[in-house]
Amino acid sequence: MLDLTKLKEGLTPSKKEEKEIERKVSIILKKIQKNLKEATIILGGSYAKGTWLKDKHDIDLFAQFKTEKNISNTLERGLKKTFKNLERIHGSRDYFHIQEKNLEIEIVPVLKIKNPEEAKNITDISPLHVHFVRIHTNEDLRNEIRLAKQFFTAQNLYGAETYIKGFSGYAVELLIIYYGSFFNLIKSMRTWETGDYLYFKKKEKLNPSKEGSLNFLDPVQEDRNAAAALSHEKFMKAKQAAEEFYKNPRKEMFKEKGVSKKEIFNYTIILEAIPVKGSKDVTRTKVLKVKERIEQELNQEGFTVKKAGWHWEEEKAYLYYECKEKLEGLKTVEGPPIIKKEHMEEFKKKHKSIFIKKGKIYAREKRKYKEVKLFLQRVLKEAEIKKRIKKISLI
Repeated sequence: MLDLTKLKEGLTPSKKEEKEIERKVSIILKKIQKNLKEATIILGGSYAKGTWLKDKHDIDLFAQFKTEKNISNTLERGLKKTFKNLERIHGSRDYFHIQEKNLEIEIVPVLKIKNPEEAKNITDISPLHVHFVRIHTNEDLRNEIRLAKQFFTAQNLYGAETYIKGFSGYAVELLIIYYGSFFNLIKSMRTWETGDYLYFKKKEKLNPSKEGSLNFLDPVQEDRNAAAALSHEKFMKAKQAAEEFYKNPRKEMFKEKGVSKKEIFNYTIILEAIPVKGSKDVTRTKVLKVKERIEQELNQEGFTVKKAGWHWEEEKAYLYYECKEKLEGLKTVEGPPIIKKEHMEEFKKKHKSIFIKKGKIYAREKRKYKEVKLFLQRVLKEAEIKKRIKKISLI
């Protein structure tokens, strides 16, 4: 029988770790506040909610301003007086990243508000999210949240970033508050249906543009879907992971599964990609777009990708594909239906060796690229790829 209590203990920061991080964060807060008189600096994220995991020291801070005018620029001026290495990250409202010893810190400028209707930007509501989680959890629930976060992380379901498309930290916290425990969440996930609604107060239909595979009404702002980042692929994967764990609960499902270099080098194609400078979310999203673009090109050319993946290692990524290495000399080009006379005539002008099959016109042509590696050398020079990545090469 799997001992979830022991697992939770292993995910909970020790009193010593808590005090050490509290001391460091307190020093940083005082430093920033000293050089920024226009705003109040407060804690945010999982650290403020008490749901952070042992040895995970990502700290979110909010700089609360009374007015919205130029708050990113004002915050930047204050932070430059405090930190040498400051990275400005562009978004719906620019925010900042700093590395201070073993702490990863994000500082977000927000408008100080009392209710969601006053918000000018989605980030303005974040401190209200912190407050909701704090008042609706106790120590037991916060430990259940840690368990859920670790499970979702191990199953590659954790994170609202574009390159992950999973559950945000806030969404996981709400799910545990809603269901009352990790195991209750697992039991319920198995029965979720695409388009299901979850709500704390009363069911209100979301604007269709905000609906997704799972619709979880944010109790702080009920016209917002707290699970909006979740893709359908990750929704189905979550159901599958819950079913697997329910049938066979085991510790291994909480361990992050890395991909070994030995496994990667068994693939037909391996690429090494060096991202452009920027925040993790932005750079990894760009690399993901490159990965998807290459897969699309391989499939269109006929090299048929059976399996693909990507793996990060420090400051670079490996993109890998299992596909055909060589193709026959001729390829079939699909044309328009024969009932579309004008399009068919245009197709005939461009192609030779024409034939008709099942109401469509086709052409047989010599391939320019028969070997996948030669084809990729051309693909990697495309402007669409070069603008998203610093350097990419075949291994």
